[in-house]
Amino acid sequence: MRRPIDERVVSFPDQGRGEAQAVSKTLTLLKPSRAERVINSTVKLIGSRAFIDFNILWIGSWIIVNTELVPGLPPFDPFPFGLLLLILPSEALFLIILVRFNYMQHSRQMARIESLFDTLYQDGDAAGDTCTADDAVCPPNPEREI
Repeated sequence: MRRPIDERVVSFPDQGRGEAQAVSKTLTLLKPSRAERVINSTVKLIGSRAFIDFNILWIGSWIIVNTELVPGLPPFDPFPFGLLLLILPSEALFLIILVRFNYMQHSRQMARIESLFDTLYQDGDAAGDTCTADDAVCPPNPEREI
């Protein structure tokens, strides 16, 4: 059985205890909750081509059945399609809420990442590492004891 990623990162022998704890804390803070994972999966689904095709097929079938184009099948929501006009805005509202929640989640996650990066960057400066804001990775200081 594979260990969670944060346990594997913490167990690296060449990392200092403070760095390993910071990495573990970072991974814990960035791990999405169960509700966030469900919403992310749902948003991924509604953004797919299959979902668009399903809606086109469903709405098209609804209109065809209710305009009496299928002989022998009585319309259950005749023109002006009152039930359809009730369902579609409700679906749109639900989807907007999911997408907005997903956007807010990503915004919070980016704020956490920036905050943790700033904290680690400041800790590196305090320990004697020389980094600039433009550096992608802070080079290790050979004089620093880990």
